[in-house]
Amino acid sequence: MSTSKIYAAWKKVSVCLVAVTMAGGLIQTPMMQSAEAVSGSTPIRVGLMMKNSTFNTTTDTVTLQGRGGLQVGFYTGGKFTARYTAQGVVKDSLDNYFVQVGEYGTLGEAQGVADRIDGLGLSYDIFVETRSGQKRYQVISGYYEYRTQADAAKARLASIGSPQVRGYNRLTTGKLAGQSAAEAKASELRGKGFDAYPLVRKDGSWEVWIGNEGSAAELDSLNARLGGGYGKADYAPADYLMIKRSAYSGMEIPHFIQNSSVAETAFVPTGTPAVMKVMEKAREYRGAILIQGYNEKPHVINYVPLDEYLYGVLPQEMASGWPLEALKAQAVAARTYAVRKIGGNRWGVADISDDVWDQAYRGYGREAQDTNRAVEETMGQVLMKNGALIEALYSSNHGGYSGDVAEIWGSQGIDYLKAVESPWDQEAARREPLCYRVQLPNGMIGWMRASGVTKGGNNAAGFATGVVNADAQAVRPVPNYYASILMNASKGTRVVILDEEIEYNTYNWQKGPFSPNEMMNMINQNQRGGYPTVSGPVYDLRVSKYGQGQHMLEVSANGKAITVPNADYYRYLFNDLWSTRATIEQQGTYSVQGAGGTVSEYPNAKLQGKELHVVSASGAATKAINGSNEQFVLLGAGGQSRVVTKNQSYIFHGGGWGHALGMSQWGANGAAVNGYTYDKILKHYYPGVSLTDKQ
Repeated sequence: MSTSKIYAAWKKVSVCLVAVTMAGGLIQTPMMQSAEAVSGSTPIRVGLMMKNSTFNTTTDTVTLQGRGGLQVGFYTGGKFTARYTAQGVVKDSLDNYFVQVGEYGTLGEAQGVADRIDGLGLSYDIFVETRSGQKRYQVISGYYEYRTQADAAKARLASIGSPQVRGYNRLTTGKLAGQSAAEAKASELRGKGFDAYPLVRKDGSWEVWIGNEGSAAELDSLNARLGGGYGKADYAPADYLMIKRSAYSGMEIPHFIQNSSVAETAFVPTGTPAVMKVMEKAREYRGAILIQGYNEKPHVINYVPLDEYLYGVLPQEMASGWPLEALKAQAVAARTYAVRKIGGNRWGVADISDDVWDQAYRGYGREAQDTNRAVEETMGQVLMKNGALIEALYSSNHGGYSGDVAEIWGSQGIDYLKAVESPWDQEAARREPLCYRVQLPNGMIGWMRASGVTKGGNNAAGFATGVVNADAQAVRPVPNYYASILMNASKGTRVVILDEEIEYNTYNWQKGPFSPNEMMNMINQNQRGGYPTVSGPVYDLRVSKYGQGQHMLEVSANGKAITVPNADYYRYLFNDLWSTRATIEQQGTYSVQGAGGTVSEYPNAKLQGKELHVVSASGAATKAINGSNEQFVLLGAGGQSRVVTKNQSYIFHGGGWGHALGMSQWGANGAAVNGYTYDKILKHYYPGVSLTDKQ
């Protein structure tokens, strides 16, 4: 299908099996220009749970479980040293202020209080403490970097228990002989009614820290009750782990408390397979899990060899079962993208994120045999241009033609991210169901799946007709299975078939309809500060300038250009369009010739108070064009028909899903189906680049 045919009739483009990769924006400054010394075992830091100005996926407590157990310790110069061994589940939190809500004699009572805290939208933990030989369940909420934050939480918790702010002011025993000595000393102090916890430092030394005091005055009081002889805890060597005990699913488990902002704790799985589950993500990962305090929260980083990272990327960015050559092209593109980020620390604590801000990564549980094979059969291969790694961008589907990075993002001097044809993108629509645009007996016009209609004959106007062949057949405003349902057609209902189109997919899609007021609100609410908005309802919306590959470069509303930071921003401006390769259908814009040859232009005629009338064969006129239905069919002089609306409305007809820069994933699929090898696929989508040799 040619490009001109797609766009001339506002048609043919749609649906998603693969997630969009990478958010739109200017290309980041490259971190690693050369591929030298990078191998499949080169580690990369992948942010799994992070907090920044754009998103926050962190929690106050991180819960981990290794299949064969965990070693807990620290990395120094890339070498791991274990300081504690744990079986089963463990927790980790930052050493900050928290609110102690109360202590209870039974776990059930403590859990009831915790549930009430959860109902307020606050986090909680249940610590297992002892008071003079009696087990107690301490319910806390937190953690908070600043005392003012803890005080505010305390006020919210005033109706639950007897909240008090606790903190990180503690006393220490000083160095002890080892883990056993520290655990024995902590037990002795707890037997006397004091909070006391074993603590290990990076150098392997052990001590016991006493108390959870919220202020220096409280610490002095604690020291007096102990009879003196204890020094203040030294936080300067920030690489420490204090070990509390938490209640978890009926068990008592280790709960590590680490420095809030400097040190990085490492959790390394043991056994085969050596994988670990991050409970808050409900996913397992190869490699180590690092936890570091940053932006007031524990950040979770997967420190994993490059190729093991790619094992978890490929089946998420593509799909197991796709042609091997397409998977191999994806492996090289994903590897190139990742290698370029290694060492850059883009996210403050991580080189790369696990979501579409970079590359979607889902860890060990998402791996598949064929996607792992694609990684292994391209071992070490990356894409280069003039001796430097390229920015290997890709997205789900380009809708038949990729864009030029200079036009889409405003990035200059990157000649390998330019507009190229992508005819294989149609592979995404090949198995999607056909839909009919139909008119029902009550005049309603909408879209139905063709499988629900049995064709048969034509009406007097030459339109095909059919009969609904099953009950409860959904009629929708656009050919999208997830769109709202206008009505359900009953079996036996006769319909007129006005048009047909493949259902909404990543190659072709529709979005709308939107009224003039909805369009005004959409633009004004989504426009970036400093850029123009609109002053009233939008009665004329059109693409006023196209770029290469027929991607929108400029859209005008009411005759004035809506300028944006870059062309890709139009996707966000219009409520997350799937791509910029789109046209805008003005359903309320048409011309009607009246008596005496006069021509009325809509919607202007409507705004001037003019009304359309239907004249019957007997000459009678009525205003009830297609009854109370908003849509009706116009027949042109040449016998062509078009569905229009009585009032202005807009439908976006688009092709592709994503920013359309670099490689099309569906295009790679289709090219592989048509016999292209992975190297040819890559060189098509990144013209002028070279592919390095396998390692």
